[in-house]
Amino acid sequence: MSEELKDLVLLHGFGYGPKVFSPLISKLPRTWKIHVPEWTKIVDGEGLKSLLEVLPPRFDVCGWSLGGQLAVRVACLAPERVRRLALLASNMRYTSNDGWPCAMPLTVFESFVKFLEHDPVEGMRRFASLAGLGCSRRIRFPLEIQLEPTMLLRQISWLRDWDTLGMAATIKQPVCCLHGDRDYLVPAEASMRLANVVPSGRYVEIAASGHAVFLSNPEDVASQLQGFFHDN
Repeated sequence: MSEELKDLVLLHGFGYGPKVFSPLISKLPRTWKIHVPEWTKIVDGEGLKSLLEVLPPRFDVCGWSLGGQLAVRVACLAPERVRRLALLASNMRYTSNDGWPCAMPLTVFESFVKFLEHDPVEGMRRFASLAGLGCSRRIRFPLEIQLEPTMLLRQISWLRDWDTLGMAATIKQPVCCLHGDRDYLVPAEASMRLANVVPSGRYVEIAASGHAVFLSNPEDVASQLQGFFHDN
């Protein structure tokens, strides 16, 4: 594969499937070959071999939120196949500790998990509301693109358990961390810090946008992705 972009893999975040990227895909060049795997059904625990089997031989990758963590794991497992990484509103751990304060307190996270287990529909409504806060335009997450409860709980366990900060520090590929300036779920500081952790990282802030930055500002995100993936 030449350095010109041929294949782009999009990895969705918590709670939603591939169709959540539809507004963003409509703004990307038609010449790009877009791959949007329903990865929650493919990834088996800690193993990513099954996911890699459905991805192209060499690709750029863009992950949103939890999908950003997955993108980092894929890049570490198969560095020869991943050219560049763009991480949208991602954090490398979603519960805070003394070494990584820019995340959700564990008690708050566990409260959300219990609520989600009790009432998945209302839990996802609350999540969607928080993801849309701070956006300059009203966004909607269609109910039909939400994951089923079993998949939600599978993802929530990864949100709680995955810590990819150490992995990110070993990535050799260029990394672009894009973040909305009004993200109420993941503080922009997480992306700022991450851009300094990875050897070849950059931070890009998208104005007047929240956690669902690619839904509220698809044109801005698409423009940043085009510039980044074509920057040799």
